[in-house]
Amino acid sequence: RLILQPSFRHEKLADYATIMIAKADAIVDKWQDGSKLDLSDEMTSLTLRIISKILFGIDVGDEAKRLGDAVTTISNCLYREFSDIILFPEWIPLPSKIEKHQAVAVLDELISKAISQSEAHPDAATMIASILAAVDSEGDGTGMTKLQARDEAITMFNAGHDSTASALSWSWYLLARHNAIYDAFLAEVDALTLTLNGAAPTLHDLAKVPLAAQIVKETLRLYPPAWTLPRQAKEEAELGGYVIPEGGLVNIFPYVIQRDPKYFERPDEFDPSRFSPEKEHEMIHFAYVPFGAGPRACIGKEFALMEMQLVLIRVAQKYRFRLERDEEIHPSPLISLEPRGGVHVLAT
Repeated sequence: RLILQPSFRHEKLADYATIMIAKADAIVDKWQDGSKLDLSDEMTSLTLRIISKILFGIDVGDEAKRLGDAVTTISNCLYREFSDIILFPEWIPLPSKIEKHQAVAVLDELISKAISQSEAHPDAATMIASILAAVDSEGDGTGMTKLQARDEAITMFNAGHDSTASALSWSWYLLARHNAIYDAFLAEVDALTLTLNGAAPTLHDLAKVPLAAQIVKETLRLYPPAWTLPRQAKEEAELGGYVIPEGGLVNIFPYVIQRDPKYFERPDEFDPSRFSPEKEHEMIHFAYVPFGAGPRACIGKEFALMEMQLVLIRVAQKYRFRLERDEEIHPSPLISLEPRGGVHVLAT
């Protein structure tokens, strides 16, 4: 129902792509051949810098780690609370509550500053400016309050860096364990690099590396950051012989659906060719829902897919990764589906 200004829509994606490449270069230029990296940390730092600039118009610089730690703390606290049998009130001074409140205060400080800047410069080409300028198209035409804008911004900030960082980390892990696919991807990247003659890739170059999109989509199939999607029934319905009452809560699990052998052959195998144009066209739509589906689907889908492809391509132009230990990494189902223990690699 909210009408967003153009800076939030497709025509700004090319500008966002430029920011993404610049931030990727700033991270990658700190690495060296033989560097030992935890790609979970590196991708989190990168995506945090990207979303901070695009969403708020802020260069977080040295603040990236503090902000990243705050989001991680909030995610861990919320995950624990989801699992608790008894949910204690927020005012009880339990250590976990104090830790969460401190982390929320860190994000509030950033977002309040960004909202104040956007109010002072309403024409700024940032997402937060678009949120503040949004109006209710079916009501009285009023916009959001500061509190509503803050809540929307926190949601987008978390999804825009935590989920994307998780997906990128899994992508590198899967590539490092599948050398033939990695080689094919690097061949496409090398061909693009030759045609660019030293220039950085842009949004319009993504079509020249079709494997990038296929790798991203297959990663999201195997390790969807949004591994569970809570939904509320608008009316009574029957599902698999069970009656879901009006207002009842249902959890949908993309991680389970997308590994169902009814929908995917060899469902646990990493096979990006599933998303070649001819095969993707035949895929059952609701068997693949890493961004949800219907009117509640993720508003940032197009943005996230573009970001992941551009980061994969830009980093692959400069480095190849080899796992420090060639062993399976298991998922940790926090707010996003994280690689447990990180993704530790050698950069060459």
